[in-house]
Parts: sequence; structure tokens; C-alpha cells
Amino acid sequence: MEFRRVLLCSAAAVTAAFGATTSFAEVADAPAASTATPNAISEVVVTARRKSESLQSVPTAVTAFTQTALTEKSVASAWDLSRTVPGLTVSADSGNGGLASFSIRGKGQNYGAAAGSVETYFAEVPLSAPFQIPTLPAQFFDLQSLQVLKGPQGTLFGRSTTGGAVLIVPQAPTDRFEGYARAQGGNFGDVQLEGAINVPINDKAALRVAAFDWQRDGYMHTVAGITDPSTGKVLPAQTYANQDETELRATLLLNPTDNLENSTIATYHYDHTRSSGGAGLNIIGYGAPNGLGGFQTPGYGTRTTYTDTNLTKPASKIWALINTTTYKITPQLTFKNILGYIDAAGYTNDASDSDGTPIGAVSINLDTPSRSRKNQQLTDEVQFQGHNFNDRLSWTAGGLLDQTREPGGASSINYASYVTNFGSTNSTFEQNTVNSESLFGSATYKVNSKLNVSAGYRHTWDDVQFAQEQQAGGNPIMTGPLTHYETKLEGDTYNIDADYHVTNQLMVYGGYRRGYKHGGFNESQTDPALASFRPETVDDFYLGEKFDTRIWEVPIRINVEGYDDLYHDMQQSYLSFNGLQLTTVTTNVPETTFRGFDGDITAEPTPWLKVTGTYALIDAFITKWPDHTLAGYTGDLKSNPVPYVSRNKYTLSARLHLQLANNQGELALTPSVNYQDRFYTSALTTQLPYAEEAAIGGLFCQGAPLATAIACGTFNTVAHGGGYVPGYATFDLRGEWNHILGSKFNGAITATNLTNKLYYTGNSSTLNIGVQADAYGPPRMITVELSTKF
Repeated sequence: MEFRRVLLCSAAAVTAAFGATTSFAEVADAPAASTATPNAISEVVVTARRKSESLQSVPTAVTAFTQTALTEKSVASAWDLSRTVPGLTVSADSGNGGLASFSIRGKGQNYGAAAGSVETYFAEVPLSAPFQIPTLPAQFFDLQSLQVLKGPQGTLFGRSTTGGAVLIVPQAPTDRFEGYARAQGGNFGDVQLEGAINVPINDKAALRVAAFDWQRDGYMHTVAGITDPSTGKVLPAQTYANQDETELRATLLLNPTDNLENSTIATYHYDHTRSSGGAGLNIIGYGAPNGLGGFQTPGYGTRTTYTDTNLTKPASKIWALINTTTYKITPQLTFKNILGYIDAAGYTNDASDSDGTPIGAVSINLDTPSRSRKNQQLTDEVQFQGHNFNDRLSWTAGGLLDQTREPGGASSINYASYVTNFGSTNSTFEQNTVNSESLFGSATYKVNSKLNVSAGYRHTWDDVQFAQEQQAGGNPIMTGPLTHYETKLEGDTYNIDADYHVTNQLMVYGGYRRGYKHGGFNESQTDPALASFRPETVDDFYLGEKFDTRIWEVPIRINVEGYDDLYHDMQQSYLSFNGLQLTTVTTNVPETTFRGFDGDITAEPTPWLKVTGTYALIDAFITKWPDHTLAGYTGDLKSNPVPYVSRNKYTLSARLHLQLANNQGELALTPSVNYQDRFYTSALTTQLPYAEEAAIGGLFCQGAPLATAIACGTFNTVAHGGGYVPGYATFDLRGEWNHILGSKFNGAITATNLTNKLYYTGNSSTLNIGVQADAYGPPRMITVELSTKF
């Protein structure tokens, strides 16, 4: 077999576990990946069900991009995806702009949950470590594709994909000596360098080496002269929300025989980016007599903040090794093994000011601990893929071993709350372990030339362990015995769906998917009823269509999917009494409903114009949430909103391109507008649990009896301006001159957030205990770039 043919098969195999592509972005630049007829929208071959299929025949909603499409749309980080993918919201976890958290169709990372609802994969290896411990971050360079799968994906992908999955597929080596280089510069001292070189070693091996470096000054600034309450030192002016990242990646592809292929990816990531929450809102202690009212802290609504935390921290360093072996046992049966190892040390959510005030007595700060948090992750997935009965039946079966270890270490948090002394510090020494094992299978059967039926099932066994010692005071050295917690859980994910091809241009499909996310425990909780929280499950019903048509000879593609999800036991934290102490507890919200639709439309009215529009509608509400936080009182918290749900979201973009005469190159202009409604950052934004109401009421009413205290202590976070991210629209513009003067060089100038909109990406969701810090999106960024391929 020719090496080139093997490599093309390899590219399909590498992406086989990742899912489908969008209707408006090609997934591969190679000619084999798409076909087109004159004056028609290009068709795309995808692998949503771990086999190669046409996008328009895949019964699921997915958005995906090639590296070229990512560059054209100015997608350089996880935050940029929010501007381009319908139904996807990216928020600042805990108000920290350095922690991008994905939410798909309203399902994301609730504070206190055992894991997020959206899993990120790199080369088929899951990246989203639990407990905010460091992991390999997503870097969008030298990729074959980036894909966003919507809806529960646990049958084929495992882990906690009750909302969806983000799949990153690196570029595989080819049989040609080739490569590319790209340099970018811009305002805020922006300098970005990246490139790759591909070297065929012989007809049995090829090596690809890629590198990426991004340096940019921060757009957030602190005021000098504020005292750090944890050290007593006066802080200088600090700059954060910067970029300081470097990544090196090498991929070796071996093809010793026609039936055997082995790919090894080694990557190293260095990250010295600094992040924090900015100035926000305040209820207690600062400008608020008797703790009443909502006040803006100094710097609120600007990119200058009165931070009282030293943001200096060492760099995070991550190593990863991924080995994929594929062996074709027979023409009908293939074996595949994906082994991944990640060794990470870093600070993730540490060193941040969660309130944005200059007063230490009301601070909620995360100081840099004495050691970095560490993560050692090992995954191994075995697959068997086959097709039988004259290819009418195709199937995949296998198992996954998933182990995550966080060696013990110290961390501390400076608390301000209604029930503890302002400025007190609690230190903890903790270690985490998650072991997960699963078996799965999926099959598609072609009933006739128009009808296909698919079904799949996975069973997962989870063992979650946690050990902790906690003490008051700032001493990070723990000398006493650790308290150990462990819970063993198991759950099922499954799906059944059908697709019917009405014509060659129109497919309708629908089905049912069951999602599962493991539960956990509340450490130090003495109430047996609150000692643990249950797994989450979701029943997802969906119906969609994929349609290629022509209107007045204009080729148009319309893809739409609607869904109705019944979510059970959503994990959400709130304050409840543990004995006489008010503590954070993760509980289960019994019933939540998510429903809506998302879709995209692409039209090419002329050879020089392509127009794309996307829209997503999400309607989510809690149907049942009893309140058991305070003995003697019962109630329902269902009037609260569902967090991370942006009800309306749309994008509209166009690409105008013109071929210059005399082979002088191509000019292209791509304007785009992106809008999303506001979303809430916590469920408890309009009504608090009774236990918390009583604590606040006791403060506000100056020792009134309990019933009176609850009545006058009612606190609505949203009414005080907190607990949500306002809706916003941004406008981007990119101009290109490709093949400049007939050369191999391409130039571009890009402006993101062209109108310099001041918008928010998240907040700390802590206004209910006094203060809230906000994370701000980037201001107007203008960059110029030059690239070439050889």
C-alpha cells in the first residue's frame, strides 16, 4: 500500500472518535475530505459515529472548523469559540478570566458539581480534569479540525458529556516535505509565532514538529499602593489578563506494514498567563452602612481594579504523551488503542481577587499557595471497529480506563462571609483521586436505501476519593491525619436514533439519548442527608433536518435541530447548616427542563460571496427544587434561573473574495457580528435557601427572631445587579491578501471587538455573601499577520 494512501487513512482514523463537522466549515483541507459540484456548497466527510460519513447524512448537530477556517474567523482561544458556535457559551469560571468554562445548550460547569457537562478532547484523550486541577489546555494551532458536538455524547465518548464535547484533532504527518510559518503582531504588545515542519523519514515513517508562542500585555490593571491583607505588604501596580504561552508538539507516524499504524504525540506546554476577577459589586463593609444595598466597588465598569492580592505566581508546566495504534485484523475488523498520559503542575484558579475591593476585611481572595497543584492523568481506550453483511451493519465496541491523581498539597482561601470573622483564613491540605472504567458499544444498521437505525450503550463504574485536613489560620503546613472520603458510583448512557433520506438533498432524523455524570460527597459534612450528592442524568429527545436546496439558482444549506431535555439531579452548591456552622454544600436539583433549537444556514449567491448565519434558542427552567437547609422550614427554590443559559444567540458573517488579475493574488473581506443574551452565573440568584436567608436576616435585622429574620433577610442577587452576565454584541472584521503578488505569502489584518465594547464574561457569583468580582472580555484588538506554506 502506498504511504500516501495509508496517511490519508490515518487522518480518518485519528479523527474517528471525535464527531462530525459543521455545515459551514470544511473539516479537512485535503481534496479527499470533500467533494463539490459546480455552483454548489462543498460537501464534507465527517466521522461523528467513528466512521467516515458525509456531513449531510450524519444524524446529529455539530459545528467544526479546519485550521484555515479558525484563522479566517479569528478563533485563537477557547473564548473565541463563543462567537462562532450556536448553542455554545464560554464563561469565566468563578470570575477568573483565565479559566474558560464551556456550556452547550445551557449545560456546563456548575459550582460544586463533580465535573463539567462538556468534555474537551485532544487527539481522543479527555482533558477536563476534575477539581480545577491543571491539565493540558486547548491550543488552536496546527490542527486538522476542531469540532463541537451538541447533546449527550457519553455512549461513544465517555466521561461527563451530558451537554456535549469539544474535540481537537491535531494535524497528522503526511508523506510530503512541507510546513508553514505564521507571525502576528498587534496592539497590547501582541506577538504570536507559530509554525510546523513535516519530514517524511522513509516510506514507513514521517515526523511532524510544530511550535506555538503567544505573548501579549494584559488589558486589566490594578492600582498601586493597596495592602495585601495576607502579607501586610503594599502592592505595586499589576497587569493581568495577558498572554504568555508556549507549546511544542512532535508527532511520529509509523506504518511498518500495510495493516499496522502507530502515531505518537509528545507535547510540552508552558503557561505564565495571569488572571483574576476585576472590580465588581459590594454589599457589606465597603460603602454600605449596616450592610444594606448594592454598591459598585472602585474601578467597576472599567479595566482598572483595586485588587488587594499579589497576582505573581510561577508558570504552569504540562507534559503529555499520546500513543494511538491501529491494526487491521481483517478487511472487516480493525483494532485500535489510544493511550494518553498527562503530567501537569500549575495554579489554575489560584492567585486571584474574587471581590475587586481594596479592603482586606471584606476580601474573598485566593492567594498563591506554597506549592502548585499537580495532576497525573492516565487513560487507555480499546476499540474494535467492524462492518458486516455487505456493509449494511457498522459497529464499534470497546472499553476505557480513566485514572486521575492529584498528589496532596496545601491551599488556602481568605474568607469574608456573614457567619465568620471578616478576613479569616482557612488552609487545607487535600488530595484527589478519580478512577473510572467503562464498556461501550454502538452500531448502525442500513434497513434500506433510505432508512438507517442506530443504537449504543455504555456502562461506567466510578470510584471518587478525596482526602483533606482543614484548619483556621494561614499556616499551609498540615501535620494532623487526613480525613478520607470515598464514593463508588455507576451509571448508564445509551442512545437510539433513526435517519430517513427523503431525497438525496433532504434528510430528517430524530432519537433519544441518555446522559450520565458521576456524583460525589461534601467533605466535613456531619448531616448524613447532605454527606453526598447523587449522579446527574439527562433524557435528551431530539429531532432535526439537513437540507441542500436552490432558490433562484442560489445553493443554500439549512441544518436545524430541536431538542427537549429532562435533566435529573443537576448538581448545584448552596449554603446550608452543618451543625451550627453555615457551609457550602453540593446538592441535587431534582428536575430541570432544557428545550430549544439551534441551526445554521449557508448561502453562496455568487462565486465571490458566501454568507453564513447561525441561531440558537434555549429555554430552560427548574421544575422542582425543595429547600431542606433549615430544620423546621420547607420551601421550593424552583423560581431561580438555570445558570449558563443564554436564551438567544446568533452570528452573521460574510466572506467576500476577489481574484486579482495577472496572478496577483486574492483579496478577501470577512465582517461578522455576534450577539448573545445575558446568562446567570449561579442558580441561586433570585431566591436563597432558608439557612442563608436566616443568616443574612440575622445580620440585617440585628438579632430579630428567626422567622422575622428570614422575612427581612430575603436577598435577591439579580435585584442588586449581580449573579449574571449582561447580553452583548461584538463586531469583528478581517481583511486578507492571499498569495501576495503571486507568491506563497499571505497577509491579513484583523480587528476583533471593533467597537471596543466593554462586556463581561463571568463573575465570582458571591454577591450573596457580600462581594462579587467580574471578568471582562478583551477590548478592541488589532493584529497584522504574515504567513506562508512550503
